[in-house]
Amino acid sequence: MTLKNTEIFYRYNIGLDKKHLIELVLNRFKLPEKGIAVIIDSEDYNSDYYRGTWDSYGLHLNLKNGIEELSPEFPLKIMNSRNYSTLVWLSRKASENRYALIWMLSHELRHYYQESISDSISKCGNFLYNTMGIVDKNFTYMDLPHEVDCELFAYNTLKDLTSEIEAEAYLQELIAKQPSYIKLKYLDVYLFVDEMICTLEKYKDDLNLIQIRSGDIIIRNFDIENEIIKLKGVSEKSQC
Repeated sequence: MTLKNTEIFYRYNIGLDKKHLIELVLNRFKLPEKGIAVIIDSEDYNSDYYRGTWDSYGLHLNLKNGIEELSPEFPLKIMNSRNYSTLVWLSRKASENRYALIWMLSHELRHYYQESISDSISKCGNFLYNTMGIVDKNFTYMDLPHEVDCELFAYNTLKDLTSEIEAEAYLQELIAKQPSYIKLKYLDVYLFVDEMICTLEKYKDDLNLIQIRSGDIIIRNFDIENEIIKLKGVSEKSQC
């Protein structure tokens, strides 16, 4: 695979002000010169055909793990080109609002940062996403350590690029839709790798039972003990 230069694909004219905001967000990351495609889409994909993936505000996809075959035409074209190892996609509804634009782009790029530390983070994150709702009915999206880390990073980025007042107002909108977002108001330092380790260790027995009963081969074959060991190695390294 010959990777092309990291590139932003604007699918419609979002204006110079928002392009400047995008550059400011990108500058907060040490992105490689090659291999990342960022799509600012002109569409929202709300049909049932794309439910659970492209009907969201944004996505981060590690293309080294394969491509999402059930995808809209343009993102699929980018993935099939094999010119990029990472795809970050934002829907039109995300880019039309400057606060959502900053938040979602920061969030999805934070996932890229997490994977740059260790692919175990995304593996464990996906495993917990697909199992913890069965273990604990009160477990929410905002109990997933890797997602909390992304949301906290997005919140702090919004504060830095706008103002405390504006960021707080946008957070209140999120809290109104999903009350668990209120935890972001009380977090300062959040060691998400350590939190992920604690979650896996705390619920290990319950998760093992789910694995035994699961018809999903990825869930069944997930090695909890081995991934905990890998995460413990990561937690000893410095995190930005």
